Amino acid sequence: MLLFTLLMKVFHQNLRFWLIILACFSLAMIKPFILCSFCDPVTADVTLPHIVLSKATSKQSTLWLVTCETNVTNPFFRQWNESAHYFREKHELSSRNRIKIRNVCTGESWLGFMTKIVSMEAFVKDILVASSESDLDEQIVLFSDSDSFFNSFAVDLEMVLRRFDEARNGCPLLVSAEPNCYINKACDETDLKYLYPGATRASNCPQFVNSGQYMGSLTAMEHMLRGLMNMKNEDQPEEVHKNDQYRMAVFRAENPRLICLDKESSIFRSMSFGFVDRSKKGCKTCGTDAIASCGEFSFPFEGKLNMTTGIVELPPIPGCSGETFPFAIHYPGPTKNFESSSHMTNSIAKIKERLAI
Repeated sequence: MLLFTLLMKVFHQNLRFWLIILACFSLAMIKPFILCSFCDPVTADVTLPHIVLSKATSKQSTLWLVTCETNVTNPFFRQWNESAHYFREKHELSSRNRIKIRNVCTGESWLGFMTKIVSMEAFVKDILVASSESDLDEQIVLFSDSDSFFNSFAVDLEMVLRRFDEARNGCPLLVSAEPNCYINKACDETDLKYLYPGATRASNCPQFVNSGQYMGSLTAMEHMLRGLMNMKNEDQPEEVHKNDQYRMAVFRAENPRLICLDKESSIFRSMSFGFVDRSKKGCKTCGTDAIASCGEFSFPFEGKLNMTTGIVELPPIPGCSGETFPFAIHYPGPTKNFESSSHMTNSIAKIKERLAI
């Protein structure tokens, strides 16, 4: 009893000391949990080797707007090039981030769709070599075919980066989605089962890969492009195997955590869609087949151009959700409508003049 009384007396005399020891011990125990509450759930879940997930940070980011056009007199390339420069001129000065523009196919010969993949892979490799390791995370590449048009006045640079970060849903690459399953031929049941097992039947909403537009970090893009170039032919006709859209669809099916589709048109929007009547008999397939058996394919529909602001608003695709002010608007394949898109380019040029940008 005497010993216990003596110990209690010592404890009370040194109460502040013991409280400090207890506080330090408690902090050491709970510190990992405190830090984890601020962890990025995306980067914490990454298991893909050598893939860095790009995101908007407090550091300066560089957004590369890139295309592949071997014929620089192509009128569609003019609209791509001018809208890209409008975007840079309007937004770069007011932003801490930077915008760079590049045609990776200048001086090249068009040898088919693989020309885009080969030229892009060489470009990304060059940038990787020229970049420091600390700078890799902050360089984001947005590739779009030269028959695309940037909605330069609708969004600013920070909004593009933020939309990308939200739309990618944890994937380091975001790829444009279209309503038709096409791999240089209409997809058959075997294609759909392998490439898009979860596709919604008889739908005209974007849910299939469109290889004409994609966005991501340098490291992730280099990984994908190398995979597309080295892809072996698995019993497909040569015209299908050499198609970039087929290869990207296969790569996505085999790497579902690397590529997410922009189904909500947060960044990308195709100017074509199909009207599908689900009530018609025979509506058992999706994509091109659904449109052929259940409705009709629609060529480009008009966007609304505000002549005061220069903003292009696109109507929603019937029955689908999605952004009506996308950043990159695409006229794929037979949907090209130069008169309409050129009118937008010329009108925005006038707005640019008026605003003295």
